[in-house]
Amino acid sequence: MKLKSLNKLDEKFGYPNTMEYKNDKFHGHQIGVAIAILNQDDSIHENLMKKDIKDSDELLKELLSSDAKLIEDEITQLDDKGELHKRKVIYLPYAAIESPCFKPTINFDCIDDAANSYHDVAIEILFVVDGLNRYVVLHGRTRNMSMFDMVETSFNDEEELIKMGFRKGTEDDEEGPGWYLDMYNEAGADFDVALGCNGCDILSNVNSIRLIGIETFIDGEEEEDKEEEMTVYKE
Repeated sequence: MKLKSLNKLDEKFGYPNTMEYKNDKFHGHQIGVAIAILNQDDSIHENLMKKDIKDSDELLKELLSSDAKLIEDEITQLDDKGELHKRKVIYLPYAAIESPCFKPTINFDCIDDAANSYHDVAIEILFVVDGLNRYVVLHGRTRNMSMFDMVETSFNDEEELIKMGFRKGTEDDEEGPGWYLDMYNEAGADFDVALGCNGCDILSNVNSIRLIGIETFIDGEEEEDKEEEMTVYKE
């Protein structure tokens, strides 16, 4: 997947504006590249910038004091004496620009629910739980059904949930049986999150539903193959 920096950094810092990330198991829309671990007083505990960069300590201080967009995450570390210390990891955020969240909302077309038509649609669903999120795309064909009816129906369909990326939990899972989804924090760390045992539970974790793709067909007309619209990332 392609990643694009949310900052426009000078080349001297050693972080490219675009890069590739190969991880088939990553389904987030943003990932952080760690640049430093700080103590609670904001002093530098560890510099994570490239070691071959000249004056990396000074560059790190310059970057930390700049107006660059940064992500902060708290951690607890054990030192050589067996004592615990709360520290902060600082990341540079990168957007996974092929994520559906960067596609525009369809705003001049809709599921018209006419008796003589049907639609192939792509619906983006945003789940948010305890500071984590995950975008999922529901693909399907609908007739005489609204977008929201289609989402609700799919949340009660085991096969559709699995297609969307859900995992069916068992008694061995920490929160028992139910439906689980990998979700992400701002830095791109993933967590296995229980979203409930039925469609109503799952729906309660939804923050937004958007129509991001639609093709409308009239009964009796031949379907034509159409090229899928390219995802466009805008600054």
